[in-house]
Amino acid sequence: FRSMKVYLLEKYNPDWDYENVTVLNVFSTKEKAQEWLDDYIKSEYEIEDDFDGDLRKEIYPVEFTINTYEVL
Repeated sequence: FRSMKVYLLEKYNPDWDYENVTVLNVFSTKEKAQEWLDDYIKSEYEIEDDFDGDLRKEIYPVEFTINTYEVL
């Protein structure tokens, strides 16, 4: 069998009472995950499309990670 890499986009929010981490989506490339994340942050947190700063600083303490997994 040949393995394949997938990229899981996870959201961490320290303010949540129970599960602090949730999987938002799965992608075939890290670039697609990052692009989707940028759109998600702008939409979810009502940030203008022409914003050119660091999106992650705007939503602190919420954090996002893109983790790589090998699947069969």
